[in-house]
Amino acid sequence: MEFSSSLQLQTLGNLSIRCARNTGDVTTRQGLQLHYVRIEDVPAIFDELTRVGLTTTGACGDINP
Repeated sequence: MEFSSSLQLQTLGNLSIRCARNTGDVTTRQGLQLHYVRIEDVPAIFDELTRVGLTTTGACGDINP
């Protein structure tokens, strides 16, 4: 995962605190995982990620060109 701004990293930290019981893992494939997320929070999480230029598309490189 490549961050182009400190706002992106800050947003992930805030989401971790608010929605994931202060947890987050960086994977061996440079992905970020938030745990304990409630399904009803997912739309707002996606909205916040989009707002700062992040997406879950192609997470962990599991996509075909």
